Amino acid sequence: IRRLNLSPKSTIVKPEAFLRNRIRSAIQGEPVLLSLFELARKKGDRVYLVGGTLRDLALGRRPGDWDLVADRPWEFATAAADALGRKVISLGKEALPTYRIPLPQSHLDVVGLEAEGLEADLRRRDFTINALAYDPEDDWLLDPTGGIEDLERKLLRVPDRAAFLSDPLRVVKSFRHMAQLEGFQLESETRLLLEAARAGLADVAAERISHELELLLGAQNPSAAVREMAATGVLEVLFPELMPLKGLSQNRYHHTDVLEHSLLALGELDGPPQWLEQCGLSAHEDLDWV
Repeated sequence: IRRLNLSPKSTIVKPEAFLRNRIRSAIQGEPVLLSLFELARKKGDRVYLVGGTLRDLALGRRPGDWDLVADRPWEFATAAADALGRKVISLGKEALPTYRIPLPQSHLDVVGLEAEGLEADLRRRDFTINALAYDPEDDWLLDPTGGIEDLERKLLRVPDRAAFLSDPLRVVKSFRHMAQLEGFQLESETRLLLEAARAGLADVAAERISHELELLLGAQNPSAAVREMAATGVLEVLFPELMPLKGLSQNRYHHTDVLEHSLLALGELDGPPQWLEQCGLSAHEDLDWV
């Protein structure tokens, strides 16, 4: 721990029994992860599960991708790729590039430790629920921002007040997480910070915003998140063309303005259509309504 330049041991907590068992059980069911941890042990490297990967494991979900932090990222990534019969793709030109290993239907990302250490890296992440790291070798969990408690409370909270200013795309990520993580809501102060930073989306590359919106709309129940985007003014920033619909009345067969009508129509796409039950029908068990 000392050589990783972590802050006081009080920030390192043993996971509660259910969480430890859940993480361990999930790892045991992933042969690729087991082989990589064994490879790291043999090479004397330290690797940690971090970010959204650990969040999903804690929630009992299977991660779509795998995020690792390593003390020697390039050396570990190349060794891991060789062991898996894969290639390494270097992403980004930052001081800390991401080394990606494509896997069937997913990918593995390996990044290095920042100069200030693992805890500093976690504190700079987007949300507290993603600011977690787990050491499979020594079975400890690093949670410097209260992410475990926020997971239990189903809260989306930024670990730093400048989180949205440092990367305004996190404004859209908030709603993407809300759509993908059932029942999660914005913490009150985070909501205020988000509203204050929403204008910064104008400076974010359209491709980055488009990717987040695709993930949001691809969730099983996206309408609540889109409605929250409208309530916080984010929808207006992203789609100013929609604003003339607010207050635009319709004929006597419609009870709402056009914008609310559009949001209600989107809500009908959440899960199986409500009209099936109203008509005494049920969704075909093999039909995917996502």
